[in-house]
Amino acid sequence: AKLLLGHSIYGYDDIQSGIVIILYTLLKTYPFLAQYLDFNSSELRMLDINYSFRMRSKEDCVYLLDYLRNVSYRQTQANEVENNRFKETTYFGNKTSKHKFIRMYYKHDEVLKTLQSKTKQQLNNVTKHQIAVLSNPQLIEFSKNLLRVEAALRKVWIEKKFGSTLLSVVLSRNDICISDLWMDAMSDLFKAVGDVTLKNQSDESVREQINKMFVTYNSKTGKESF
Repeated sequence: AKLLLGHSIYGYDDIQSGIVIILYTLLKTYPFLAQYLDFNSSELRMLDINYSFRMRSKEDCVYLLDYLRNVSYRQTQANEVENNRFKETTYFGNKTSKHKFIRMYYKHDEVLKTLQSKTKQQLNNVTKHQIAVLSNPQLIEFSKNLLRVEAALRKVWIEKKFGSTLLSVVLSRNDICISDLWMDAMSDLFKAVGDVTLKNQSDESVREQINKMFVTYNSKTGKESF
């Protein structure tokens, strides 16, 4: 998505098209280098699959992330070290895993941090384009209240699902759907959470409930007071 759109706020989930775009960009940008590469031996060792869920508010996103920090099932366990570093991000598993890890975070904050980071970098044509894209008010607005759920698949997991990590094999597997891979990677987490309904109480709703409990009425005017 970043190569095609200049951002990762939304995109597509067609792995074949994604690989073709990456290879095309490589060939076009580094033609001299490309002629010495053995593309028949090229492999897919990392595959990050992202889906976003629109929540009612940022507070709901953070509330859900806080809840999930205490969830675990089999090998899927929250990474306390990473979770303590990033309040609005929840990790499951180790980022150095050869199988997979899961990352959930509030997308809007990531967009703003990325934009801030890019403006501090040395400007070139690529950086200028990225800043221009990420500065789009409509794009920034779209990222609000988005909970991003990322399944980061690695070599062992990819080989297990595709039968091989070779790009030629991955490209030939038209029977594999990216969304199914994401669901499979999330299966332990789904089992851990189960059929749970979470109710996030906003400050305003809490205040209203307290007022109802301690409301008094003026005997003359009937006016409420708290």
